[in-house]
Order: sequence, then C-alpha cells, then structure tokens
Amino acid sequence: MILPVSAAITDDSGERRNYDRVLDEVSRPLMQAAREHITFASRHTTYPDGVVSNFEFHGNEQIRPVWRYLDLGPHVVYLSNIVKRTLIEQMREQSRCLRNHGRARQALKDVVEMPDQQADRVIRSIEQNKGELSNALVKQMPVLSETGVWAEIIEAVSQAFQEDLPPIPMQQLLSPSYGHEKLDNPTLEDLIDIFEDSWTDYIFSPCELLLKTPHGDIAVSQRLTTP
Repeated sequence: MILPVSAAITDDSGERRNYDRVLDEVSRPLMQAAREHITFASRHTTYPDGVVSNFEFHGNEQIRPVWRYLDLGPHVVYLSNIVKRTLIEQMREQSRCLRNHGRARQALKDVVEMPDQQADRVIRSIEQNKGELSNALVKQMPVLSETGVWAEIIEAVSQAFQEDLPPIPMQQLLSPSYGHEKLDNPTLEDLIDIFEDSWTDYIFSPCELLLKTPHGDIAVSQRLTTP
C-alpha cells in the first residue's frame, strides 16, 4: 500500500515547518560537527560519482559516528503522526472526491449518454470555465448546444457534488485485528503490530492455504512477487 503522506505535509504550512524542523534534528548537529573539516580548494575535482566540485571534506573518521548512530526518534514520531493524518483526513477526503466525481459522471450520462472519458472532460470543462459552455466542447459534442441540454447537465453535476450520501455504518479496520483507535497516539510498536497483522492475515495465511493445493507453490510465488 502506498500512502500519499506528502499531501498531508504540503497542504499544511504548519506541517511543512515541522518537516523542516525534524530534518534539522539530524542535519544541524551533523553540520556543526562537520563544519571545521570542510574546505574549498582552488581547483575543481571530478569525484567517483561524477560530481565536479571544489568542495573538500577531511573529517570522515571524526564524523562517522555522528551519521552511523543517528537518533531518529523524532522522525518516527513525526512520520507516525503524518501517517495518521493521511489515513483519517487526506484519504477520507480523496475518497469523498472520487465518490462525488463518480456520482457526477453518472448524473451527466443520465442527461446525455457518452463514454466515461468524455464525461470526465465535460466535468473538467465545467470546473475550469465556471459553468460556461466552451466552443471547443461544442465542436467535439454538438449535442451539448441543443436547447436546455447544457443547463440540465450543469444542474445534474452541481447537485451531484453538493449532496452528501448518508454514512454507511461499517467497522473500520486498519488490518484484520486492529481498528483506527490503534493510531491514537501510536508508538512504533503500534505501527509494527498493524504491519505484521496485515502481512500475516492478508499475505502469509492465504499463501499457506495455497501451498496445500495442487500447483499452489506457483500461485504463492506469483502472489509474493506481484507488486
């Protein structure tokens, strides 16, 4: 599973400041320790990685303990909070947007039947042109210029985005054994529990059952190697 944690950071100025702050937890003391070992030569050197620079560093032995034994505790706490916000805010909002878009697409197609790709283009045009029917859209779909059609489409799409469906009662689980309360003030152990529980019940247990069937080893190998 890929979590869009960057959205939770970039959409909030406070989180962006926290991101910079937690990076400084390592970079600031590292630079303080390394500064006296940095010089700039009069000639540029081509280094093994292809970078050409006059930057020179002479403190490998002295600085090695600083970057080999980092205290990443603040980073773990920060990331766990970002993961929590992503799960309970960003992904929920994204789900709502996708739901409304699908509902708007269907409402539009109830007025004029068209492929999903064209329906998405009409919805984007409505948003970009603030409800005005563009000439480019009319050239592609002349039916939109017929009397009353565009007004009916605007009404249907607007209604689809304004209405909120009643919540569907369901048990919300992060993994087979843990719900969202597991992420209330989560520790590293909580995150490990969720990860381990997901892999055990979603991956390893089904694979164990597959291994008991004819040719199950092939199915298991495909399951474990498929992204």
